[in-house]
Amino acid sequence: MNNDLRPSSPSIGPRCALALMAKVPFAGEVKTRLTPPLTPEEAAKLSMCFLRDMTMNLCDLNGDGRESVVLYTPADAQKLLRSLVPNGFRLLAQRGETLGERLINAAAELLSNGFESVCLINSDSPTLPGEILKTAASLLAQNGDRVVLGPSEDGGYYLIGLKHPHHELFERIAWSTKTVLTMAGRSFKAVSRPLILVNILLP
Repeated sequence: MNNDLRPSSPSIGPRCALALMAKVPFAGEVKTRLTPPLTPEEAAKLSMCFLRDMTMNLCDLNGDGRESVVLYTPADAQKLLRSLVPNGFRLLAQRGETLGERLINAAAELLSNGFESVCLINSDSPTLPGEILKTAASLLAQNGDRVVLGPSEDGGYYLIGLKHPHHELFERIAWSTKTVLTMAGRSFKAVSRPLILVNILLP
């Protein structure tokens, strides 16, 4: 598997990785809950637009200790993804069977490659204000371990920021349900680290 992310010294690595969790937009593999009324091809085009919008927005945030990364699936789709995202993006294939496994593996790999913190961001929020991501990165830059969470109105979250790979935060979660935030809240109590909420994101 060929990834663009390679180990780097923590002394020269960016402070915070803004890491977009993305599916490469193949028809029949993305936005399946929208088919119907959309055709698989239309759903793939919508997903492609979301991906392009979000990566362009993230590009604008690079600098001041922040660097954008795309964590993608499937693992053999790097060539297509490279043609869809702006130049200079780091690409890293997702690892794991469940969403929870992919999230914690992404956080652990980034934190072991020179990043001091990581914000894992969903790819379904093309209008996500950049100021929210700046705020999350700034909160993670402060001393001490903490977790930053961006809750969404549908009962989940669109962003989770970490300074250490707390596996407990991604276990025993019924992903893609209205109970994600509630179940995650129980896990936060078990970790016993400060939890900071940023703006609620409306659909």
